[in-house]
Amino acid sequence: MYGLSKCNSNGTLSTNTSQVSFDTSSGIATFSNLTINLKGMYTIMVSVQTVGSNDYNFMCLSQPVLVKSTSDSILTATSQQPDFYLTFSGNFTAQSSDNLKKFQAMLYNCMLSSYGILIQRQISLYAGSVKAAIGTSGQATAYSSLISSLNSSNFSLADDIVLQSAIVNGNTYNFTVLSASSSSSDGSSISAQNAVCLND
Repeated sequence: MYGLSKCNSNGTLSTNTSQVSFDTSSGIATFSNLTINLKGMYTIMVSVQTVGSNDYNFMCLSQPVLVKSTSDSILTATSQQPDFYLTFSGNFTAQSSDNLKKFQAMLYNCMLSSYGILIQRQISLYAGSVKAAIGTSGQATAYSSLISSLNSSNFSLADDIVLQSAIVNGNTYNFTVLSASSSSSDGSSISAQNAVCLND
């Protein structure tokens, strides 16, 4: 399990019954039956080493893995329009692809999971425009509590990636940018499967 700079979900990864398959034509390794015991979003560092004439020895960071309660219902249709837009100071273009994966996990753990807000589509980070778009579902009180918390804090993903404004369900909110700060989050529940590591 790869540690985030903030808002780690503190689950434990179990590989007791896991299996892995490699597609050498696409370069994708697929891991099934991984189990993480606390809900949240995680990134997993994968180490690949082969033995033989065609040796490979490398590490890569997985795409973010979402672990939810079995009672949480998530729509996976990509046709759903985002209802949650975030604008940050700084520049995502200057960030590595690994950093963008970590930012996705931190956004979920810091901002959404703590308030019972579920994602309904993949979190999209737009390089250069410093924006994030998220499709979500949750109670109106959860959104109000989140906005209230953001108003009283100075949310950042990194020292130079600080939240400036948000559009949530059509309502625009502006935040005062002071200096970077940290926050933390934890959760509880069940399992994750089929993590895919893309070595990009």
